[in-house]
Amino acid sequence: TIESCLNQTYKNFEIIVVNDGSTDKTGDIIDDYAKRDSRVKAVHIKNGGVSNARNTGLQKARQIYSFLRLGRFYRKRNVRNND
Repeated sequence: TIESCLNQTYKNFEIIVVNDGSTDKTGDIIDDYAKRDSRVKAVHIKNGGVSNARNTGLQKARQIYSFLRLGRFYRKRNVRNND
């Protein structure tokens, strides 16, 4: 999903990924993305549930629009054209 967003033709956006206490390699993966691309912001918090993770991400947002991906559901969407 991160790769799909980064490959958009529209480039003026930020991606905030909240690691909500994952015990796998999620934290390392999002840290790597953040190091490679300044549009990606990695946020690490203790496990507090989906609402806490969502609110933390929204608090970190610097732009007007927020795009949320909840759970494992993903619909391929072109951010620029909102297709």
